[in-house]
Amino acid sequence: MKSDSQLTASRALIINLLIKSEKIKEKDADSIYKHQAKIKCTIEEAIIGTKLAGEDTIALSYATYFRLPILELKKEKPLEDPEKSRSLLPEKFARDNYVLPLNKYGKKIDVAVFNPSEMALIQE
Repeated sequence: MKSDSQLTASRALIINLLIKSEKIKEKDADSIYKHQAKIKCTIEEAIIGTKLAGEDTIALSYATYFRLPILELKKEKPLEDPEKSRSLLPEKFARDNYVLPLNKYGKKIDVAVFNPSEMALIQE
């Protein structure tokens, strides 16, 4: 029999985050993994597909864990110079990785990312 720490280590990060924040129960993990295997999708798509949590809950869970701000596009002002923001990153990189460059401060570029669990991408 596996210990609690072994079970936690074998689960996807987002599952652990949602359980810890009491958004889902431990027993829900099995149905999420079954759904994921059945339709061959990401773990996040499986969570949404089982209707156990929505996109906003997943995004907030990742953002909290990685200490990233949430960009609420509905509340943000449009970029003053969209052409300038497009030139901050190579277009292929931005499209392939679902990254939206927002602004540049010296050598730092603020970006919006589709999946904040891809921390290696954020470090690039």
